[in-house]
Amino acid sequence: MVSGLVVPWSLVLLGDGPLQSSIFDLRSSLGLEHFVHLPGFKQYDELPAYYGMASAFVHASSTEQWGLVVNEAMAAGLPVLVSNRCGCARDLVKDGVNGFTFDPFNVEQLASLMLRISAFQRFSISAFGSKSREIIANWGPARFADGLRQAVDTALRTAAPNPGLVDNFSVSALVHGFRSQPTDDSGKQVDGRAAGTGEDDHNFLVFRYQGRDVLAVPEKSKALLRAGLEKFQPFTPKRQLYRTLLSAAIRTGGSRLLARRRAGPIEPALNFDFKSWQRELEEHLGRRIAHPIVSWPSEPWRRRFYVHLLDEHLRSFAFVKLALRPEDRPRLAAQAEALAALSKLTFRQLRVPQLIRHDHFGPASYLVVQPLPTEARPPLLKQDWGTSVLTAEYCGLRRRMTRDEITGLSWWTEYIQSLRPEHRDFHEELTRLLASGAEVCRAHGDLALSNMVTDGSCTWLFDWELSHPDAPVLTDAVGFFMSFTVGKVPRDPAAQLAKFRAHFLPDDSAQRRLDIMLAIAFRNGCGVPDAGRLMAAWGGVSVGRCFGGPVDR
Repeated sequence: MVSGLVVPWSLVLLGDGPLQSSIFDLRSSLGLEHFVHLPGFKQYDELPAYYGMASAFVHASSTEQWGLVVNEAMAAGLPVLVSNRCGCARDLVKDGVNGFTFDPFNVEQLASLMLRISAFQRFSISAFGSKSREIIANWGPARFADGLRQAVDTALRTAAPNPGLVDNFSVSALVHGFRSQPTDDSGKQVDGRAAGTGEDDHNFLVFRYQGRDVLAVPEKSKALLRAGLEKFQPFTPKRQLYRTLLSAAIRTGGSRLLARRRAGPIEPALNFDFKSWQRELEEHLGRRIAHPIVSWPSEPWRRRFYVHLLDEHLRSFAFVKLALRPEDRPRLAAQAEALAALSKLTFRQLRVPQLIRHDHFGPASYLVVQPLPTEARPPLLKQDWGTSVLTAEYCGLRRRMTRDEITGLSWWTEYIQSLRPEHRDFHEELTRLLASGAEVCRAHGDLALSNMVTDGSCTWLFDWELSHPDAPVLTDAVGFFMSFTVGKVPRDPAAQLAKFRAHFLPDDSAQRRLDIMLAIAFRNGCGVPDAGRLMAAWGGVSVGRCFGGPVDR
């Protein structure tokens, strides 16, 4: 409150769509550039940071069957303003308890509610957020599973109706609308090939999640579909739910109702000849690729693809990173160089996928490596786990470099290019401490649970794109610790920085402080947002609160 007036929060609108340019123009005409922020489309692994910075969440959809983003926001402990056209509003929103509902066509009502909630005191916001968490706790996977079980039980107890002629015709038309060829009970094409095509020319079933392609599997058999589904990783509860749905659809023969048929796994608009690339890759590898399974990472704009190569027995024999953008070549080349160097070393507890091939196909580049063991699973490690147990094997000997040598390294150049005005205090202290030089060693660069698995006897480390032979000595220790704070740093950078310092700087010696700061600088140069936030908080720069919600995700 200022002089009795409500000071509205800033509004953050995530996403894009056909109205994006109009919103930009309207924001400019109203002079709201400093109050309405439009970061654009964000992937799901980026959303926790925005939920963490928000003080409330708005979902103003004019039509929505449910609205799972409301579940996410409530799980993040946010008060919610939800359109009464959303299916979840009646079940999840308790007016005056954890938020409010509104008519999405009543602009004045929504504006009034946004001003009202922004006028709440901190304890009121906290109370609303706590109620959101309490309500959404009853809407987890367990409830879904129980409801699904009850539905199955009811179906089994109910006598099957005798469908009439119209019903039979409708179902038949629907099924054949998704199938261009007849299939047997296993889902396999009866004739095995289309007229005029080769034995290996099959269509792909392309599964979509949240409006984008996520998995492409050759349309051959149920067994292959199940093998392909194993390549779809459930990183979020919603992806886990989607995978469960696909698994059930495959078992019941309805997977084609959830996928699009396409001649190739990659959309034609990208102008990539997948079949020609596959034939060339087979020549280089000296073996036939019976079944290529394609999955998409979480950033579709990067035009990257993960290709799992399977033999006739549905066993993976290679994993390929395929990048269509020429600017991705340096990262793949860096990973190939790191894997080649590591292959010359002998490890006891550590394993690194073997590099099979690194090459180009037109403007695209690709990296072929040994697949991870099928029995490997993520290890059960905690944030305070000592990374030295693992890094001692691959980091090699530490080497001391002068200030001029360090500032001549490629990662330092990337760090300098990533600096912002709010990083000034951090950078000034770093350059002052660097006068005496520092130690460097080989680093993985992105050491996190998401990049390691264990097969019971050893730990496999993969995704070496950010590896560097002369990185700060504490790069991987800092990276591993920060991998547990994703989503927490944006919410309260100062508090997370205090925990960070308590963990790494108990004595706060000048040399230790320098090593930590260099590790943070390395990660910021690699594009890790939380590193930049710690750098800003390091110098006492406050981070403001946001008020936001997605637009057309």
